[in-house]
Amino acid sequence: MILNAVAELSCVTAFNTDLGWIGLRFQGDRVGRLVFGHDQMGETISRLDAAEDLLDEPQLSAEQRRVVELLRAYAAGKGADLSQIEIDPGPATPFQRLVWQACREIPPGETLSYGQLAQVVGSPGAARAVGSCMAKNRIPLIIPCHRVIGSSGKLHGFSAPQGLTMKQRLLQLEGVGVAD
Repeated sequence: MILNAVAELSCVTAFNTDLGWIGLRFQGDRVGRLVFGHDQMGETISRLDAAEDLLDEPQLSAEQRRVVELLRAYAAGKGADLSQIEIDPGPATPFQRLVWQACREIPPGETLSYGQLAQVVGSPGAARAVGSCMAKNRIPLIIPCHRVIGSSGKLHGFSAPQGLTMKQRLLQLEGVGVAD
């Protein structure tokens, strides 16, 4: 029996930006993992939990290089649109996928509370469950969990280096003022 499916190769890359080092693990041309905000490339790569060899930009596919350039532009505050980057969030529940997709639809410069996002996905009262989904987000920036805030307008939870300081920085980069 011959299978016609071709396995997509996984690869990793890392590059320095205004937001610190960004590391990506691609599944084919889809982003399966993103880490950012670290001061050192080695720490960034270790956070990817990747066994693949690190590829330099010239070794990446044209689509993978496009993703790198979009992320560089975003980190530099140039308003790059990350919403069209294809992702592979890995194993996830249907609820997680629904929440992450809805989060991707929050435009730059806007925020929703955890409760509002729960309402958007048809689960009013599930703010804590939405918060759990955000905590399990393996592709921050592209799934912009930094745009999800507390109902009071205050920032809650952010697992990137520098925590809430980084979340506030990302929102300010997008022109959002946030409550202290």
